[in-house]
Amino acid sequence: KAEKPTSLIDKELGRKFQQLVREHVKQKDIEKDLEIYPIDRETIQRLEQVEASYKDKVSNLYQIIKEHAEKEEFESSYLKSISEQADRIVELHTKKQIDTKEALERLKKMAEEISSAKEKYRSIGMEAEEFTICRLLEQMGISKAQELSREIWEKMKEKPYWKVDEGTERELRRDILHIFHKHIGKEDPNLTDKIDKILTTLKGQALES
Repeated sequence: KAEKPTSLIDKELGRKFQQLVREHVKQKDIEKDLEIYPIDRETIQRLEQVEASYKDKVSNLYQIIKEHAEKEEFESSYLKSISEQADRIVELHTKKQIDTKEALERLKKMAEEISSAKEKYRSIGMEAEEFTICRLLEQMGISKAQELSREIWEKMKEKPYWKVDEGTERELRRDILHIFHKHIGKEDPNLTDKIDKILTTLKGQALES
């Protein structure tokens, strides 16, 4: 199905904005005392202790999150979503809709979430896509997220071409719906939306690559 011209224009504007965001926080604008570190609890503590302005800390932490999202390959779809959220925070800050201190607090919370997610991911021993599914289910408030994500991921592995074949994707949707019905019942009126969210997030990573 061909995209409408306005849709293509919106995507182009989105790409241009992301470039402007990156220019807004490019490396030369970051304090020399601040370095790019991996995301973990020690990095967050180090950032809190270093003597630098809120603006410099925002720039540095944003850069850390973006670098991490681009270079780390595990939980790729999940990190892509986090990266987009970071762009949104900087956008709000650039437009002066939130102040510098609030932007820093939001980015710190995001970095802490990434750090906690990494620890959980490694301790459970999940595969990357399974981890993404689990995080999405947790965000949806589903209590059996880990159990459901494992079953959904197994169905996805049985249908490796679901991202490019519409018929296979329809079959996968039915499989996932059955998994939801088995574990949480049929009462939730938003199951279709939840399945859409899972598949769109995982498919998005393939479309970007």
